[in-house]
Amino acid sequence: MSTIAEAITYVIALQRPDLSRVLAQQNDRLRQVAQIYPPERAGQRYQRTYTLRDAWKPIGPIRSGEGWIAGVENATTYAEYVMGDDQGEYFEGRWRTASAIAEAEEETVALAIESELYRLAGV
Repeated sequence: MSTIAEAITYVIALQRPDLSRVLAQQNDRLRQVAQIYPPERAGQRYQRTYTLRDAWKPIGPIRSGEGWIAGVENATTYAEYVMGDDQGEYFEGRWRTASAIAEAEEETVALAIESELYRLAGV
């Protein structure tokens, strides 16, 4: 930064940064991660419909007060039993829970947001 005026401009811009681009990218990435099915069981007779996979949709990104709301959700009636914290016994240990995915991806999302803040600041 060459002047104090430029520094002030950056500080003002970062008080309410537009993170919609990076959050939309991360929503798409998280949707793809959540859509991964475990391998079929040996001798499995159930024919997968991929309804659960295709039902993952983005939330936002939407400004909310001083922050943002973003992520992915699945509105199928059975998503909680397959990928929720209270999974059914049949799915436990095979299917990743949405919480486990969120925890595993938290650092990657945080780094993407941090990188975007640096980009917006011109650093």
